[in-house]
Amino acid sequence: MADSDLHAEPDVIRSNIMYYTNWRTPFRFLILIALLANVMVSSTSAQPARSKASSGSAETTYDSARIGTLAKQLDAGNKDALDQFWMEINGKAPLIEPVSDDYRYCWVTFIWHGNSTTRKVGALGDLPYMDTSKWYMNRLRDTDLWFKTERIPKDARFGYLLNENETGYRHDPLNPRRWAGRSVAELPGAAEEPWIRELPGVPKGQVIKEKIKSEILKEERSVSIYLPAIYDKFQESFNLLVIFDGESYGRDDVIPTSTILDNLIDKVKIPPMVAVLVNSQNTRDRDLLCSEPFENFLASELVPWVRQKYHATTDPTRTVVAGSSYGGLSAACTAFRHPDIFGNVLSQSGTFTYNPKRLGNQDSDYYPETGWLTRQFVIAPKLPLRFYLQVGRFEGLSFENRHLRDILEAKGYQVTFAEYSGNHDYLSWRNSLGEGLIALIGYQRFQRTVAP
Repeated sequence: MADSDLHAEPDVIRSNIMYYTNWRTPFRFLILIALLANVMVSSTSAQPARSKASSGSAETTYDSARIGTLAKQLDAGNKDALDQFWMEINGKAPLIEPVSDDYRYCWVTFIWHGNSTTRKVGALGDLPYMDTSKWYMNRLRDTDLWFKTERIPKDARFGYLLNENETGYRHDPLNPRRWAGRSVAELPGAAEEPWIRELPGVPKGQVIKEKIKSEILKEERSVSIYLPAIYDKFQESFNLLVIFDGESYGRDDVIPTSTILDNLIDKVKIPPMVAVLVNSQNTRDRDLLCSEPFENFLASELVPWVRQKYHATTDPTRTVVAGSSYGGLSAACTAFRHPDIFGNVLSQSGTFTYNPKRLGNQDSDYYPETGWLTRQFVIAPKLPLRFYLQVGRFEGLSFENRHLRDILEAKGYQVTFAEYSGNHDYLSWRNSLGEGLIALIGYQRFQRTVAP
């Protein structure tokens, strides 16, 4: 991650903690990160390493080879070893080492440089642990070094914050990589992010703020319109992208949609396209949970307006509806109900656990139903739709997304399915927007050959 990425101020960090732990945000599937580790455990109650019998005495072993080496150096009386370690780790935390017997993982050691007042060190982050003790560090001997080692998939990218003595969460001072108020850990196999930053020589499109009055919703909606750099020179109709949560997808420090589209178009990955970023974060619980009025607004009012005003295509095979979390659910549901308008679905961590009964009375508390939209695809005839489904291994939505994938493939749909080692987070979604567009409407789609 480039040093130019967002370095948040303390108020951003506070809002980020609220975002992690607010049950109504997309991060609710983190199980509130074990309720913000409210069940505080003493750091001395956790075992810093494993012990095994050796020649009649207990020998301590460490998952981190570097921590193990340091422990041996200290035991041997090497007083300079700790100072050398602090020089090595500064600017390079967390400590990342291979797992010798499993190439799929790395040992990741979170480090804290304590002092004489440090009593416990905790963390708040994207790893899928419900056990609060897993997020507390241990002290190495009687030194000022506190650490916690976890085995994590080597392609992971995730955010985290640290907390000393329950005095508030903050960035990892030993890690310069930051984004949206968090420190970021990127393991060696993390996917490259080629589309999210401005590339030299790439012409920039323009973004126009618009408002459209909806008779269906009885309100005025704010949208942002992206027009490619060649808009005035292009004689044909443009591909169309409609994406929800425009407040975030229109921010360069969250998901830089305009930059992503600039890069994809310039590098001839996708045809030129117009994008509509629909503001929906203030109404997402109303609009994005398979709301028929909202979907009718999109199909009957918004898209015809964009077609007429911005020369967007009328071809559903060149039209994409996209979103994340509730937005991913809404994208799939919108296309299901309006396949004559939207022929492509780009879902990032779609909340396919959704069932309308969860919003009201249930038939029985003992038999909660999930996957309502998946069931609709089961019982309906096959529709002219293509899908890009993405989901993170660190979130609680993998099962439902895999289930939908399997149902769609069994019905004969074309599905591109992507899993990543990360959480329910814009940090993971920002680059996959481009990958999803390439999969759905990219030039390479027309160059595929079927192996004999």
